[in-house]
Amino acid sequence: AAERFPGVREHRWQNLEECKNGDLPVPPKEARRVRIHESGDFFNQQYFDNWLAVCVSRPKDEFWAYTKSLLYWQRRIGEIPQNLQLTASYGGTHDDLIIKCGFKHCVVVNSLAEATFLNLPVDYNDDLARNPAIQGFALLENREGKKTETTAIELHNKRCISATAD
Repeated sequence: AAERFPGVREHRWQNLEECKNGDLPVPPKEARRVRIHESGDFFNQQYFDNWLAVCVSRPKDEFWAYTKSLLYWQRRIGEIPQNLQLTASYGGTHDDLIIKCGFKHCVVVNSLAEATFLNLPVDYNDDLARNPAIQGFALLENREGKKTETTAIELHNKRCISATAD
């Protein structure tokens, strides 16, 4: 949306600046399901902790987020509220924590065949991200002309090698 609508882009940059100053844009009270970040990620521990506090303050509302900022999650592993579903996205600098900590995770794949090879269901609408019973799933790369740098099959092989090396 930000690419097509300059006002959206401007609003997102304004939100980012507010967050850097310690303020969070508060979701409207009537919002019962809130995805944290349509794009972007947790940029420091305090920002991550602020979102935890928002979730705690609204226990009847559902929150979910994708993240590669796994160190912030690991530091608060026992403090994640029940109404927040975090999903680790493979491709970050601390992917080893996904297996080590047992984080719910997703893999971006270039095709349904890759998801099938990995034996992962594909999430088309965030239903799997929001579901606490789902531990792992795939997302289809949906940007025109964009392919993931490492195929999911290569990632699977790397994970199998690193998992057996431990």
